[in-house]
Formats: sequence, structure tokens, C-alpha cells
Amino acid sequence: MKTKKEIEKNAGIKADKIRLAVKLTMKCKKISAYRINKEAALSRRTVGLFLAGRNSPRLETIIKICDVLGITVEELMEKAGV
Repeated sequence: MKTKKEIEKNAGIKADKIRLAVKLTMKCKKISAYRINKEAALSRRTVGLFLAGRNSPRLETIIKICDVLGITVEELMEKAGV
């Protein structure tokens, strides 16, 4: 059985992979954080902290980001390898 610390570490690794996949998709599709803020109706703070690795967004936020990126959550998870 995994300890709480191991579970938290694994969750952090997955969040980092998802963040990287979002950043790479943004770069490939030439989509700015500003555009995500506006089109997903998310605050600059929410998007900025996520992209900087300072928070982990809720699933609802990930869905909104994926909508702006033009990909599904499943595609994002596949790109992230999680």
C-alpha cells in the first residue's frame, strides 16, 4: 500500500506532465495564455499559476483549457503520458 507521501508525489508528477503537454500544445497551435484566459473565462491568476507550476487546476478548468486548445481531455492525457 502506498503512503500518503508517495501518492502526493505521483500526483505532482502527473500534474507536471499535464502542464507540459498544455504548454507544448499552446506553443504548437500558437495560443497564448491571454487567449486561454479570455476564451475559457478563467482568471489570469488561475492560468498563470497553473502554467508556472504553482497550482494544480480542477478538472473543470482542464476541460475549459482543452476546449480553447481544440483538443479533448483524452488527447491531452495521451500527450502527457498519463
